Amino acid sequence: MSVPFSAASRFYEAVYEQKPYLMEARAVDTLIRESAPAASTILDVGCGTGRHAAHLAAMGYRLHGIDMSEAMVAVAAQKSGSTGNPSFSVANALDFRFPGQFDVVMALFHVASYLKDVGELTRFAANARASLRDGGLLLFDFWYGPAVLCQGASARKRTLSLEDARIVRRAEPVHRPSDRAVVVNYTFEIDEADGTRHIAREVHRMRYFDLQEVGTALASAGMTLVKAFSFPDGSPVSEGTWGAAVLARKGPEPDPRT
Repeated sequence: MSVPFSAASRFYEAVYEQKPYLMEARAVDTLIRESAPAASTILDVGCGTGRHAAHLAAMGYRLHGIDMSEAMVAVAAQKSGSTGNPSFSVANALDFRFPGQFDVVMALFHVASYLKDVGELTRFAANARASLRDGGLLLFDFWYGPAVLCQGASARKRTLSLEDARIVRRAEPVHRPSDRAVVVNYTFEIDEADGTRHIAREVHRMRYFDLQEVGTALASAGMTLVKAFSFPDGSPVSEGTWGAAVLARKGPEPDPRT
């Protein structure tokens, strides 16, 4: 897997300052209380700079966050300080294993859509299952295929003014129907306070999934689907739902013969 946001880690939080992290953390808390009220430990896969983790830790959960970006993990750890909760380490969605250590595994902000196909989604779900205690929960959101096909991805531009720089971010999507993916080409035009200018680029390949694909991956990994819904509002999934989510529970060990 390539490392998303490697060029943008310095100003990642400014780019997403309007994202409703607290509201999303409250939605996670509600889902956990409804489905596993005794749960107290959460593994946050693709934790970024730790915003969700910080809010959930403040609600009383113990969090460990992993991200494949060393720069993002460094920011998250610095913000967390010496409290030890949340804690962070470098790992990615295809390689992590924390055998039976967590009540909940979550992967938010469309981490699952950085996986290239159903096979990789199955591998992620299997890693989650191995990291969960018996009856534990897996929660993740993803780009929902019917919504992507109905709405289409559009180009975007945003200008940010920071203390030490002015940044223009351009996002130019390219739909690849044969891959069931949208490749988003990001360009960052950065004007520094000292008058220098430089340009950084990133390419994010976003795989969209439908519920049948997600259900196949979960079943193959030994996870039982609890429900699918729009995140974070919890409404039914529809062609208006760009960000769908699923909640699944750790089930019996999958039969390797199937």
